[in-house]
Formats: sequence, structure tokens, C-alpha cells
Amino acid sequence: MKIFVDTNVIIDFLADRMPFADDAEAVIDACIRDGNEGAFTGLSECNAVYIIGRAIGRHKAELLVKCVSEFLTLLPVRPEDIKSNLGGEHPDFEDSLQIAAAQIWGADVIVTRDKTGFANSPIKVLTPTEVMDGLLQR
Repeated sequence: MKIFVDTNVIIDFLADRMPFADDAEAVIDACIRDGNEGAFTGLSECNAVYIIGRAIGRHKAELLVKCVSEFLTLLPVRPEDIKSNLGGEHPDFEDSLQIAAAQIWGADVIVTRDKTGFANSPIKVLTPTEVMDGLLQR
């Protein structure tokens, strides 16, 4: 399964944000075992460094994010996707870019805590808990 991981799940995992960290860790772990693949975007990478960096310092945040990019595929946000999504109908511009990257990569599922931002996604959208329940039932 190709699992696209949204920014909030990456940050939950790296910052050990409770009560979400355990589910986020389980998703990241699932991305690297049992034949699954995981990915996130450079946009998520930048946001994670910024948000986590405010709490622990930029350098430490960069090191944490770098570790994640060693076992998850880092996907680009393409300029043409930015242009085509500006002024679009999608309720959340950032999430529309995440969807575009996930589609190009061929994701089977997008994992996020904010399903409302992905309301128009052609890819199945699950919370970390939902994706883990599905993987456990395989």
C-alpha cells in the first residue's frame, strides 16, 4: 500500500504531540514495513521545520525532519500544481497541493487528522486510527 502522510501526522510524530503521537508513530511504522511505502511533500517538510523549530530550535527540527525523509519518500510540490490550484474550488489550498502530489505518486490512501481539508480528494482519506485499523484487518 502506498500511504501519503499529511503534515499534521508528520508533526504529531516528530513533536510527540499527545494524544496523537502514538497513532502517528504507528502510521510512520506502517509506511516502512509489510511492503508498504510512505511519502510526504516538501511542503510538509518546510512546515514541520517551522512549527517544531519554534519549540525546540530550527537546527534540531531540521535534524528530525531529515530523519523522516530517510525512510519516507519526499515528494515535490510542482509549480504547475500551484498554478492550477490557485483560485480553485478546493476548501484548503495547501491540502489541494498535497492531493496533487499524492495523485502523481499513486497513493492508495492519504492519512490526516483533518479530513475536512481533503473533502474533494479522489484518493481515499483516513485518519491515522482508521488506516491502522484497516492495516490490522488485512
